[in-house]
Amino acid sequence: MSPHVDTTNLVKTVKRLIEISGYVFEVTTKGFSHEESLKCPKPSGNNVNWIAGHLIDSRNSMLRMLGAEPVWPDGTGERYKRGTDPLTNASEAESWEKLAGDFKESQKRLMAALDSTELDVFNQQIGDATIGEAMSFLSFHETYHVGQLGLLRRLNGKEGVIK
Repeated sequence: MSPHVDTTNLVKTVKRLIEISGYVFEVTTKGFSHEESLKCPKPSGNNVNWIAGHLIDSRNSMLRMLGAEPVWPDGTGERYKRGTDPLTNASEAESWEKLAGDFKESQKRLMAALDSTELDVFNQQIGDATIGEAMSFLSFHETYHVGQLGLLRRLNGKEGVIK
């Protein structure tokens, strides 16, 4: 069990990281079509569609930890879980319009949940970690994948937006 820590700055830091990654997601994916979201990098890797779905699924975990309503019902994000094969079959993919809208909704819900979270919630245990530790890791996880979106934007022939 992790020791009790002062979570004031941790909550602020997680909130700021989610705020930044939400902004970067929005500007980096602006102008994508569904077809472009499915374009896989060569020789392998995940596409924009998979990363967006993966982030929404991850954010649903964050929302649940904070006691907030997830954007997707249980089971919706299975195709976007870690370890799944690259998403190459369009029939398995959510539409880009749905993903972009659901990500925006997850941003609103997550920011509201973080605004209303009592500091002691971050000290509650879930498995081998505290909610604060899990939220810290998932915030880093987001930045990792949002960075990939910048590269995928350029691989799709679009100009970079973070300079």
